[in-house]
Amino acid sequence: MPTNTKPTEKELRSMSREELLSLALTHLSSEPEVSKKADDVEVLLSNVKRSNGEPPRKKPRHFDMSRYGQRHIALRLMYTGWRFHGFAAQADSDNTVEAHLFSALLKVRLISSRTGCDYSRAGRTDVGVSASNQVIGLRVRSNVKPPSTGHRELDYVKVLNGVLPQGIRCTAWTPVCDGASPYPALYDGDPDPIKDYWNSVINGSVKEYGNIRRPGQKFSARFDAAYRSYKYFFVCGALDIKAMRKGARYFEGTHDFRNFCRIDENITNFERHMYTVQIRRLKDDSVQDDDGDDEYTMYYIFVKGQAFLWHQVRCMAAVLFDVGMLCEDPEVIKQLLEDAEVKNGVFSKGRPQYKMAPPTPLLLYECEYPKTVLYFPQSFEREFSPPITDSKDPRRSSFERANLSIAKDFAEQSAKMSILQTILKDQDKLISYSASIDALASRKSFMQLRKPRDFISDLNPGRHIPYEKRPTDDPIEIKQMKAGLKKKNMSSI
Repeated sequence: MPTNTKPTEKELRSMSREELLSLALTHLSSEPEVSKKADDVEVLLSNVKRSNGEPPRKKPRHFDMSRYGQRHIALRLMYTGWRFHGFAAQADSDNTVEAHLFSALLKVRLISSRTGCDYSRAGRTDVGVSASNQVIGLRVRSNVKPPSTGHRELDYVKVLNGVLPQGIRCTAWTPVCDGASPYPALYDGDPDPIKDYWNSVINGSVKEYGNIRRPGQKFSARFDAAYRSYKYFFVCGALDIKAMRKGARYFEGTHDFRNFCRIDENITNFERHMYTVQIRRLKDDSVQDDDGDDEYTMYYIFVKGQAFLWHQVRCMAAVLFDVGMLCEDPEVIKQLLEDAEVKNGVFSKGRPQYKMAPPTPLLLYECEYPKTVLYFPQSFEREFSPPITDSKDPRRSSFERANLSIAKDFAEQSAKMSILQTILKDQDKLISYSASIDALASRKSFMQLRKPRDFISDLNPGRHIPYEKRPTDDPIEIKQMKAGLKKKNMSSI
């Protein structure tokens, strides 16, 4: 098309964005009387439908956070860990729970940046680990705190769930102490359950030892937590549950857990207090032995403690599985703990090398706080709209949609589990064609030939080497010295 020919509207609409930009810049440079700026060109292009059929882009509107009040709140989160690369943000991955969470917070303008929102978290979970009650604290935009003039507080649950990806959901929110007073600030526009509960705390109706917060002390999701609990799920298989329960009891109390964690050179105190460590049956949460259990019965290791070391629960589970497979005596747990405390014995010079239990079966189950510091009366999204019974109604709350999504995932995985269980049971009816004369003579089935570790994912079968004969990791003192030398060498470069 000649440059001196004025294109028609039809020709303009058929051009790509790049062709339109080139044409506009050509006219700007060849016609001195035209004095439009580059911004004017972008405005012109934004009004033309793009070649891929998408609607024209709108120029982002500036959001002035200073026009709104801000308040300190806590959010309760759930996430399915196998979808993400861990909870904490990482420089080399955008697929972490925190990365998605802050992307959502910024998108809906609840915060202006991560660095300026007083963010805290109850804990961090590894790649593959899930959580049903993770807690974070942060300062967010408010619709009711001055200078905001709204009549009702933002529905934080609904707002966030509308932009969070599949596998992450906010389940509740509540105001927390911002340091100005010992208790959270309340406003007329807050949901009634929140106002009713925190007013009862302020009036002294809810009492708990050690619960008075000092002025100037802001809420911390990490340091204010009274305890955290985890569940590690597994299939019974041929594991000796009685032996595992005996070994689990040795973990309870205050111990040095350096032989049950991945050593962090920055940690000097490895003492942690475990309130409860139990082997429970999933269907009824029972801790009682039941001779009626079969190899497909689901169990979980329940661990409740004040705080945890790096990979501590997975290390505890790994040793318990060796005990359950009768490869180690339950007393080995007692010896691993005592040798670390008294700095004497077979396991005093370093942790014996063993493989951690895999992360996927692990669930951060609960983060508990004093009830005068943090409490979630309920999820409030349902409070802000009339109940909707039609599951296909687009107005159905995002929290209900999240539950439906989890239910669908559960149904799909349960169906797969039933198929695999049916196949295994069918195979058990056959007689093993093992070349072993003894196996043929005894006519052992596949079920009888399976080993305890066959049902434990990511644990490779092989000859077991007793812990006391295994090589050990370097003790913490050696690791700290090596880390110091490495840091010194790096600083001298």
